[in-house]
Amino acid sequence: MSAFHGRMLEHYKKYLIVVVSFKSYIEKHRPATAVRFSTNEYVRNGSITNIPLYFAGKLFALAQSQ
Repeated sequence: MSAFHGRMLEHYKKYLIVVVSFKSYIEKHRPATAVRFSTNEYVRNGSITNIPLYFAGKLFALAQSQ
């Protein structure tokens, strides 16, 4: 395995741990709403809302104006 593929595999393993941890938290604590910032597009799936990273700064500005 090349060094590049080794780094990619490590990154993937870390990503899986974070995803499992987030899902475990949701299952354990059952919050009414959970917000996740990621590179994916805006999606609402049950109580989980995925907000794109490019919108994070705008969301902060919107919250400050209210």
